[in-house]
Amino acid sequence: MLSLIIKANANTRPKSLGGLGVRVARNANTALLGKLVWDIHTNANKSWVHILSNKYLGNSSVLDGPKKNSSTTWNSILKARSVLRDGFVFRLGNGTTSFWYSSWTTFGNLASMVPWVDIHDISLCIRDLIIDGNWNFNPLYTILPNNIQNHVKSMPPRLHNDVPDRITWANHLDGIYTARSGYS
Repeated sequence: MLSLIIKANANTRPKSLGGLGVRVARNANTALLGKLVWDIHTNANKSWVHILSNKYLGNSSVLDGPKKNSSTTWNSILKARSVLRDGFVFRLGNGTTSFWYSSWTTFGNLASMVPWVDIHDISLCIRDLIIDGNWNFNPLYTILPNNIQNHVKSMPPRLHNDVPDRITWANHLDGIYTARSGYS
């Protein structure tokens, strides 16, 4: 039995490391499904994306949308999303993303981290809390827990007025998800 495990490891080791370079099927499948996650996130004009988004997501993003157990395809997409989630990162651009209701931190939607969001804070964007290149939480009426404040302060608040805020793929230089970058 041990020799089979050793052979399996040698077979799936990259060629550059003396293996055969055979991909693990489960990981390759997840990487390919990740391409569907990326398409749902970035290509709303595709008809299949429109259909799945309307059926399963409503107004939510695929990256933080609800888990609905339905079709085998949708369940597979959700499994890939959960495996690849940490690779999708928020890139601050012009700061027009909602401070409370968008998943722009690793905590996800910040409104879910506090008991309530004060009515004065509902429409705040990220840029509203950046003053002279620093985070400023003084305008908030809602009490933001210290751990969240510290986490947000650890993120550099550099605005780029000509670029929209967006989710990118951290494992590829241009920020675009590919099955190859998802597999590695």
